[in-house]
Amino acid sequence: MSFGSFHIWARGSLRWVLLPIALIVLTCSCRRGGVAPSADQVDPPPREIPYLRISLPSSVRNYHAYEKGLRSSLLQLRFELPAKDAKALEPRLSCRLGPEQAGPPEYALVGTNDRSWYQVGQVKKYRGCSNQHGIRSAEFLLDLDDPERVVVYAVIASE
Repeated sequence: MSFGSFHIWARGSLRWVLLPIALIVLTCSCRRGGVAPSADQVDPPPREIPYLRISLPSSVRNYHAYEKGLRSSLLQLRFELPAKDAKALEPRLSCRLGPEQAGPPEYALVGTNDRSWYQVGQVKKYRGCSNQHGIRSAEFLLDLDDPERVVVYAVIASE
C-alpha cells in the first residue's frame, strides 16, 4: 500500500471513528439545552428546601444551590416550576407572600453575588416575603415575568 492510498484509507476510516464521537457529544449537549450545567446545579432536585423542610413540587427544574460560611451560613437557591405549581408552593413557604410588585426587588438580595444563575437584579415583576425565626432567616422572591413559568429565588441565613 502506497502512502497516497494509505492516506485516503485513513482519512475515510477516521471519518467513521469521529462520526460516532461527534454524535455522542452532540446528543449529550442537546439533552442539557446545549449549555454546560453549573457546578451548583442539583440534578435531580431535592424534595424539600434545606433547613426549612418545605416540600417542593415534583415539577421543580433547574435547581441551583450555593452555600457559604461556617459558623454563620448563607444558602442561595434558585429553581423553576410551572406557574400552576407555584400556587401550591405558596402556602408551604415559611412567610406569606406580599402582593405583586414591579421594579427593583426588595427580597432575596445578597451582598456579593458571584453566581451567574442568581439573577435577582434582573427581576421586573415579583412577589416576595421574608421572616426571622430564631437564628434562621429566610427570604423568597418569585419572578413572575413569564406567565407559564415561575423562577423562585431564596436566601436562607443562619447565625
